[in-house]
Amino acid sequence: MRDAQLIETTQELNRHIVNLLDSLSALYGLTDISIRNLDENQLLRRALEALMSNQDMERCSIFLPDEANLLTVAAGLDWDEMLRDITGSEEAIPRQPRKKTKFQMGEGLLGRAAKNGKIEHCRSCADDPQFKKIGVDDKPVQGSLLCVPIICEEQILGVVNVYYPEPDFFNMWHERLLLLFCKMLGRLLTSHRFVHQLDMLVDMQTQDLSKMNEQLRGEKELLKESAASLRAILDNSPYLSWLKDAEGRYLKANKAFADYARLEDARQVVGKTDFDLWPIELAEKYRADDAEVMTLRQQKHVEELLLDGSKEHWIETFKTPIIDESGNVLGTTGFVRDITGRKEFEEELKRSNIELEQFSYAISHDMRQPLRMISSYLQLIEMSLADQLDSEKRGYFNFAIDGAKRIDQMLVALLEYSRIGRVGEPLDWIDSRAALDEALQYLQPTIAEAQAKVSVAGDWPRIMVNHDEILRLLQNLIGNAIKYRIAGRIPEIIVASETVKNEWHLSVSDNGVGIIPDQIKRLFQVFQRLQSREAYEGTGIGLALCRKVAEHHKGRIWAESAGEGQGSKFCVALPMPQEKKISA
Repeated sequence: MRDAQLIETTQELNRHIVNLLDSLSALYGLTDISIRNLDENQLLRRALEALMSNQDMERCSIFLPDEANLLTVAAGLDWDEMLRDITGSEEAIPRQPRKKTKFQMGEGLLGRAAKNGKIEHCRSCADDPQFKKIGVDDKPVQGSLLCVPIICEEQILGVVNVYYPEPDFFNMWHERLLLLFCKMLGRLLTSHRFVHQLDMLVDMQTQDLSKMNEQLRGEKELLKESAASLRAILDNSPYLSWLKDAEGRYLKANKAFADYARLEDARQVVGKTDFDLWPIELAEKYRADDAEVMTLRQQKHVEELLLDGSKEHWIETFKTPIIDESGNVLGTTGFVRDITGRKEFEEELKRSNIELEQFSYAISHDMRQPLRMISSYLQLIEMSLADQLDSEKRGYFNFAIDGAKRIDQMLVALLEYSRIGRVGEPLDWIDSRAALDEALQYLQPTIAEAQAKVSVAGDWPRIMVNHDEILRLLQNLIGNAIKYRIAGRIPEIIVASETVKNEWHLSVSDNGVGIIPDQIKRLFQVFQRLQSREAYEGTGIGLALCRKVAEHHKGRIWAESAGEGQGSKFCVALPMPQEKKISA
């Protein structure tokens, strides 16, 4: 009897030793898996193969949560396949699970193990109601079941499920083995996911870097082409061009600059300063200009007369600060061009304009006397022949006298036009609203006669103008708005003022006859009329005078209208310098 017990005990011990060796083999098999060369499914299959080397665990599977957080078989036999005897040993780990049984977290043994992170042990499936429906031919499932959570750093990754066809089979030894196995598998799975995520990030970064490299190579080629094009443009430009750093050292210059500095190559300019190239007086002036441009952070424009031996010539210089995206001043750039020809042309044009104005003034002034004589003698002849003239001949005399008067009015207007910008007070600071009130005072009889409604809008600043000329401009614009009204319609006029950046904007709007848009460009020409003389009196020079006043103040004038019968708007823009306050 004792011998039989001893033999049985020895056999049981041998079986445990074999299981221990198998378990050690399973754990060693995990350590031998390369995580970099396998995808996750392959990794899990290799883990199951290592576990199944233990003869007590030939029917096992791994369940992982899917995107909906439902436990689904990821490797090995599905739930039903494991519990039913429908697969051979060679199919214990099918390539693709034939069925996808899903479990909610907390549902059944699998769900509880996955939710609670603890081993779930069913010692006899036949005694557990949840397994009855899985049996075959109304016979309950026989055997025992272990569900062990796969955990890594307190995070539950899934569940290892092991089934054995005999009840009450698994003991504490199996539980400890599976706990250790699942712990190692959890670290292996976490490492695998981390490595593959890292590989994906590396691949993405590599692809991004490759794209960036391609883009940079393309941009580099474009920069080369742009630099070559810019160099070609600069070298073929007749203007002297250069680039300096903040200390005044030349970084680049073109061929024209090198030629002017009497150097053989533009590269010889690089690194030099103005003191290396020009006389000390010019070098000091150029350096002071650079300092001013960089301090004020704005472009400087200079026209100056230079002596080249015995020859005089005018040059025009533009200097601009170089400012980076952070607002730092890096240096200056500029170009110089010879404007001697332009200056000579401007002087000739100025002389011609003076002579033309003098001629216009003389003609306008000197022709009025003989014209008045003609008109007077015509009236005397008409009176002396009064008894001999019939109505037709009297009409002839009236036409002749009226024509002489119109010519006299045109000469007076031409005389006024020639005086704009030539005589009168210099520019001075005046109150624009006071000038408007003065113009309205002069026009009061005309306003009353037409029953016009004149509204004033906007802010009226102090402006730097010739008082007499701005008064004449206001009178002409408002007077025209009253004159060119539609019969039976009360004139409504709005005189508005506003400051836009460094300009004073004046506008006069009306509800009068309007202007055909195609005819607007003729408005400001001398003796141009868009309305018949019979309908509206005038010399056709008032708007030309307004244009000349605007130009004399270095401003501009324009008109806007939607068409005939839809009113007009005349606008004037004059520069508005900063008024210097005189301290007491």
